[in-house]
Amino acid sequence: MERSRRRAVAVLAALIPALHVLAPLAAAFSYPGAVASWYMDTVSTSVLFDMGCALGSARRNGSAPQDALVILDYGQPQLRGGVYGAFDFSSTYRTTGQIRAAALEYAHGFYVCTGTNGSAHLRLAVGTSNFGNFSVANGLTSAGVTGHGRAWADMVDGLNADIAGRGYASQADAVGAADIEVSWGSPAIGRLWVDGYDAVNSWPMYDFGDAAGCPQSGTAKAAGRCGSSSWTQSDLYYVAWGAPAAWGVPEIYVTNGAQARQWQQISKWATLNGSSRMYFAGTLTQRAACGAGCAAAGTDNPPDVGWSQLIRECAGDPATALQVIRFAADIRWH
Repeated sequence: MERSRRRAVAVLAALIPALHVLAPLAAAFSYPGAVASWYMDTVSTSVLFDMGCALGSARRNGSAPQDALVILDYGQPQLRGGVYGAFDFSSTYRTTGQIRAAALEYAHGFYVCTGTNGSAHLRLAVGTSNFGNFSVANGLTSAGVTGHGRAWADMVDGLNADIAGRGYASQADAVGAADIEVSWGSPAIGRLWVDGYDAVNSWPMYDFGDAAGCPQSGTAKAAGRCGSSSWTQSDLYYVAWGAPAAWGVPEIYVTNGAQARQWQQISKWATLNGSSRMYFAGTLTQRAACGAGCAAAGTDNPPDVGWSQLIRECAGDPATALQVIRFAADIRWH
């Protein structure tokens, strides 16, 4: 599946110059709309059903987006008693089996509550993070990080099998996801987790992290370093696009456009070295999760502005220009 994705992207890349000529700009850059994504604190199947139902009810009459991305962020990886899982945002350990069952009920609620609107679609991105260096800081070994990536991919594959078996697949599917942030861990460990996921996956993995400190301009072929960290543009390209399973849904929180410029420059760096530009699955903002502090810090982009910033920055260079970014997402606390 993922190797065919690369072939499809190569065809798209060849068509992009023609598409820019033929497609009206208003249509080419139409904002898709955003719905709530969640920092999760529960695996209650009844709660998740109700959450999915609320989204489905809102889509029932055709309101945008009819093709929606929802990230369910379950937090920091962990291994307990030989079972992989994650600490959610109530600091409670949840197994991959519990997370799988909860996510299935979200899809179930969405499917039921869209009613007769069979064209509405949900993509669930079931997320973890590299907080604590994918928990190496808490005793997880490098082999355990790889194992966690594999277990996460197995969970997502199983979840999609459940969705298909229940008859929801016409309107819902699931992908893996990870909030990979520069300040939370090393690139070597980040690559290990992504490689573990990629070793066994049938469905993509969305990196919904950042590129903190990375260059915002330049034309150097050497990979730029991201601030004082050990991350470079090469590493972030890998975890968000270079690995066969990976797609980026980058954090575009800041109102001054800096984060959009950082990701455009990662894409530009790749093209200077003979690699594909990045094709982003979506963008992530945190407007709904933010209070006055975010506004004061300039990190409270609305989802339409974050999406438009990344489109605009990529469009400023023919080497990185995109015709569309499928999703926009805005995260909040559950």
